[in-house]
Amino acid sequence: MNRFIKNVSLYVLLIIIAVSMFTNFVEPQEKKSDLTYSNFLTQVEQKNVEYVTLTNNSISGKLKNGTEFTTYAPDNDAQLLPILRANNVTIQAKPPEQPSWWLSMLTSLLPILLLIGVWFFIMNQTQGGGGRVMNFGKSRAKMHEEGKVHVTFADVAGEEEAKQELTEVVDFLKHPGKYNAIGARIPKG
Repeated sequence: MNRFIKNVSLYVLLIIIAVSMFTNFVEPQEKKSDLTYSNFLTQVEQKNVEYVTLTNNSISGKLKNGTEFTTYAPDNDAQLLPILRANNVTIQAKPPEQPSWWLSMLTSLLPILLLIGVWFFIMNQTQGGGGRVMNFGKSRAKMHEEGKVHVTFADVAGEEEAKQELTEVVDFLKHPGKYNAIGARIPKG
């Protein structure tokens, strides 16, 4: 598999994970009208409320005309339950919803998996460049084969500078004494 496909598949996988996490965290909302707490109490006193469901401070329910509603009760409202009982409203109580075990496991493992993924990505990138951090000692030298085509002066036809540089290198190799006399040396490194 080539490098481009690996990189694209990594990004596609990350996008799929992000979308699935987003859809798991965002609960589907049913169409309910929002009532202010004062309007809710007015509806209760007018006996227009069929039932309510209490979850923490959130109140949802259904009016007798079929309209579903939601509202939010202030903390420590001791009058709410007596008012609901006095007006014959059916009361349901629900505990706060807990996230599923696999979702909490995923949220705790996701940072670790992300760090491992980033580590593998960085290691893969360093091996692909000129540094070869983890591959020192592994030579990439190729054996010289006699049958291979060699570059000649005719191959660089039209490039006067290249021809001149090549002739200087050849002359240096053939007559090193001439260049040593004027102090020329082969560069190191």
